[in-house]
Amino acid sequence: MTDVAVARPGAWRTDLVRLAAVLSGAAAAVHLSVARLHFDEYWLFGVGFVVAGVLQLAWAVAIWRRNADRRLLIAGGAVQLAIALVWVISRTAGLPYGPSAGAAESIGPLDAQCTFDELLIVALGAVAIWGARRGRRRFAVDGLEVLALLATAATWFMLAAGAEHGH
Repeated sequence: MTDVAVARPGAWRTDLVRLAAVLSGAAAAVHLSVARLHFDEYWLFGVGFVVAGVLQLAWAVAIWRRNADRRLLIAGGAVQLAIALVWVISRTAGLPYGPSAGAAESIGPLDAQCTFDELLIVALGAVAIWGARRGRRRFAVDGLEVLALLATAATWFMLAAGAEHGH
């Protein structure tokens, strides 16, 4: 008889990576779902949203298959951070190009949630790469897992409910 409560060594790392993949898929769905609106505004914005969504979706599939590949986790984290940074700039100083160059956009619940997802993906990847230290491991991993599950549910709920994307 086996004890179900005994986890495989390193299982927490696999769980974090898989949650990061699921969150990246959700962020990709957000970007791809609003790409048409951005094409209507300015073609380059539409292209940017399609590229962001495709990169996030491709990374989600790759990281799911290759699990905790360090280089892939770092590359994915860098892409997620870059996308989040563009969002922060667009909501504070405004983008330096496009029809409303220099004008800050409003913050909508869907785009704020998507950016939160991207930052959470970075955190999940960082913990999967460098690990949580000894006694804090369980707390850090459990907390990140719960947060990732709630964020994923919130993103999909917002998409299904037609939450507003800020502009």
